[in-house]
Amino acid sequence: MSQYLLVTIGPVQSYIAQSRKTIDLFNSSKIIGDILKKIVEEIKPYLKYREDIEGIEILLPSMNIEEYCQEDNSIPNYFIVELSEDNSVFRDIENTVKKIYEKVLYDFKKEIERKFNGTIRDNELQEHISDIFDIYSVKVESDNYKKAYDELYEKLEMFKNIRIFNHYFGIGEAGKKCTICGQRNSIFNKNSNNTTKRVLSEKEHLCCSCYIKRIYDNKESNFPSTASIAVMGWEGKNDENNLKNFKNEIKKILGDTELYEACYYYKDVVLNEAKKKDKVKKCEKIFADYDEKLFSKYKPTKYYALVKCDIDDLGKWMSGKYFKTNNFLEEQKKLSKKIIEFGKSIEKQFADRKLGRTIYTGGDDFLLFVTLEELFSAIKLLDDGMERINNELKNYNKKLTISKSITIAHYTTPLQNVINITSAALEQVKTRFKERESSKDVSKNGIVITFITRSNTYRTTMFKNTTKINADIFEFVINEFKKNNIAKSFITQLKMNFKGFDAVMEYGEMLNIKQIFESEARRLLARKSEDESNVADILLELLNQGTIELGTNSYRLDYTNVFNFLHIASNISRELLKGE
Repeated sequence: MSQYLLVTIGPVQSYIAQSRKTIDLFNSSKIIGDILKKIVEEIKPYLKYREDIEGIEILLPSMNIEEYCQEDNSIPNYFIVELSEDNSVFRDIENTVKKIYEKVLYDFKKEIERKFNGTIRDNELQEHISDIFDIYSVKVESDNYKKAYDELYEKLEMFKNIRIFNHYFGIGEAGKKCTICGQRNSIFNKNSNNTTKRVLSEKEHLCCSCYIKRIYDNKESNFPSTASIAVMGWEGKNDENNLKNFKNEIKKILGDTELYEACYYYKDVVLNEAKKKDKVKKCEKIFADYDEKLFSKYKPTKYYALVKCDIDDLGKWMSGKYFKTNNFLEEQKKLSKKIIEFGKSIEKQFADRKLGRTIYTGGDDFLLFVTLEELFSAIKLLDDGMERINNELKNYNKKLTISKSITIAHYTTPLQNVINITSAALEQVKTRFKERESSKDVSKNGIVITFITRSNTYRTTMFKNTTKINADIFEFVINEFKKNNIAKSFITQLKMNFKGFDAVMEYGEMLNIKQIFESEARRLLARKSEDESNVADILLELLNQGTIELGTNSYRLDYTNVFNFLHIASNISRELLKGE
């Protein structure tokens, strides 16, 4: 009988979402990965040694143990391994994993105690640290790997439900809450000691578990601010020495300031800070001196994109639902290897082409910071990667697809809001385009785009990735706005003409309304553009995708999605024009 172990950690998404600064976000992902790597390293003596590869293999994700544990390697939040044929190992492995995890938490606790010389109450520190994650370890014995795999996940779901039940009846702390998670009591503030003065801002009050994110890896160069992401594309168009000299001169005048260096390029932000120090004229002179060198041709945008992607139905794929062959483990490993290669390719391309920064790319989902200028290059990279996997792996009854949530935000928008909106929108688009069991259509494959303004109002549009509408076509509409082929008044006029048309209607009426919409869109576009057909066809396809069947012969048309599509395209075009 073979013996298998599944280890996973959670809750991942909510932990990562509890991030106020980019350092919190990057370190959240790193902490999760490092905990799992530590567990793998510690249980290595209990794992099955394979003579054919002369080493130990992680079954899923499909990689050898050295590769899995590699520093800064992005990995999924789980692993499945085969244990050595030793009954005592199998009997005690779950307690072994628990002890390793407790040792990791103990190390976190000692690190904070070292920095604060034992001034934090031990019981409070212990409670906060132990509350960070739930660790799950599940073991099964079986001669059939497919049967073992299914049983591992059945047991995992059962254990997760028990934990959720226990958490539901938990009693929260009474007191002032942490600025980031809002769950545990705050312990640290800017004035706690010299360490907190460097890593916390004036209004931040953090609990122990959120404070760990701030100190885990705090090399500033590793964590670009949202402003840094926003200006990254603009910086790439300018001379490096001019940028460096400009920043040095601004820094010399402003002195000690909480402004990120990337904000030095924003004249209004710098002058506002200079007012506090009565140095406005000096800063204005520097901007004037560097106008020709840096700002006359291109203007830096204050917007960036956060992109979250999820490979559709990967759980069903890994369960073998779409495999044509009966060699379950081999097909699993092939697919897993391709997805790992895909993630590594994304990381390399982002670094080489300065598209932005990857946060994690190691599992079935990806989180990426992208510059506005390179947004559609990044989306093409993701789509091409999926297409490459589908071309290379033929033994499937279906094509692999990826759904994407793109949020474009002002650099001052609270990061936690951006993360939450991005995640919620991804779930929404996957639900909207979820495959019906009776349908032969490609599942989900949705794109949702949200634009958050500086005043924190936002619009969202979504569509299914097809030949009639996709990211390339959305970019085409943006370019039509940039070239002024779509009048600024077009959206307003179209909205006015269809005000009150969102009522429930019968099938025949719905078809008539669509024809009227198409005709009106063509008429309004023809005033400005000689070729109005492409844009009108795109809008009609959006309306077709947004047709909601409420019941028998009962429909509603989602005009809001169409108008938001146009508003967002117009907003992006305006920002991109600053850099051209």
